[in-house]
Amino acid sequence: MGTLDLSMKVEEIFKDLETRIREFKCVSGIRCVEGCTECCKDKPVYASPLEFLPAAFELLSGRDREIWIERVFSAPLLGPCVFLKDKALERRGCSIYEKRGLICRLFGFSYGKDKEGNPILLACRHIKERSPTWISPPPEKRAEIILASDYGMRLLSVDPVRGRPSYPINEAIQKSFEMVGFYHRYREAC
Repeated sequence: MGTLDLSMKVEEIFKDLETRIREFKCVSGIRCVEGCTECCKDKPVYASPLEFLPAAFELLSGRDREIWIERVFSAPLLGPCVFLKDKALERRGCSIYEKRGLICRLFGFSYGKDKEGNPILLACRHIKERSPTWISPPPEKRAEIILASDYGMRLLSVDPVRGRPSYPINEAIQKSFEMVGFYHRYREAC
């Protein structure tokens, strides 16, 4: 499967997930704290190159292509996410929110499992403090939850190598830019 096809498959997964997240937000009332970017910079976040392919395609096709290449490849691998807007900007947050990766979409609105197999909310302390009943929902509310592992497996099924979340987020983003760059060079050569 070609790079563009991979990106389109990832977008399909994201579209489905966004629908599920909207429904979950309605049922749970969970929301991120406005202006908070703790999850983007607090500790190392690991991601896969595959989940940032849609962002790479959009940014490398735009008029600010050279700016993004410089920004992505000069970012520290273990630093805050390269897509995090500068604090000096009027509005903080993600500069590519609509094209953000899977890990970014899942955090705060999905669940992992504890040692006993019970769902536990994957969220920051702010969300957990504001929504304590949803940290480990009672059985009657479990139908509404989103399991992060389900979406991780869907992403992995698109491409088992590039879908493996094994890189610090900025390195994963760099690898997605490289994949799209190779795609563009190949198309130009044909």
